[in-house]
Amino acid sequence: MARELIVVTGPPRSGKTTFITRLIERLRSLGESFAGMITVEVRESGERRGFDVMDVSTGVSAPLARKGGGSGPRVGSYLVYIDNLERVGVSAIEAHLQDKTVLFIDEVGPMEVLSSRFVDAVKRSVYSKERLIITRHYHMRHELVTLIDSRATLTVDLMRRPSISLDGVVERLIGPR
Repeated sequence: MARELIVVTGPPRSGKTTFITRLIERLRSLGESFAGMITVEVRESGERRGFDVMDVSTGVSAPLARKGGGSGPRVGSYLVYIDNLERVGVSAIEAHLQDKTVLFIDEVGPMEVLSSRFVDAVKRSVYSKERLIITRHYHMRHELVTLIDSRATLTVDLMRRPSISLDGVVERLIGPR
């Protein structure tokens, strides 16, 4: 099977994580192995309060960012918990760099690139994984995004009508069924 690096992009709230979650569900239903991390929106009383990072293999999650006070790195109104990103998300990436699983990284965005360990793990995955899906922030400028885009075999832009269906992405990842 040919190497695949599929990039899913779009602005906030365009459905990147939803797209990834549906891919994970489809792979699970087909008995395929997968690993990696996703970011999950946290809402309280209908309002976005932050994000959690979750290991898709184990279901372990931890706060990635929250609105409110505290000290530490910030992106906009969000306090970013780099230690949780590294403990849950980066560990989920690093544990599967050399195996044959489909690896998901959701997302490469302004919060995540605050961690040099995250940036390094994503770079290593871009060079080593045979089957990789990365979501990235739409207008982000960062050396990591440049690398990802330069090595992408397919880009799914959720702001435009995608030229490939969810089933088409699955077929590119695991072959025809």
